Amino acid sequence: MMAKWFAESYEGAVEFGHKLGNLDGDSKFCVVGFEIDDDIAKKACIADYDLDGIGKSRAIEIDDLNKKTYQSYKC
Repeated sequence: MMAKWFAESYEGAVEFGHKLGNLDGDSKFCVVGFEIDDDIAKKACIADYDLDGIGKSRAIEIDDLNKKTYQSYKC
């Protein structure tokens, strides 16, 4: 599996960024959002439990991500 894990919510993504970033509190990161087609989302591996104690997430294959062009960024 060559996939990228994504939080299911913006708040979850921010929490992952803080927890996985620099532990001294000076971590900087961007939250990247994707609009994923339904057929790709249905194929994703979904962790419907709190991954790393943060929240629900899903893994989407890299090949499927490369097919999508719309992105939004919040830094």
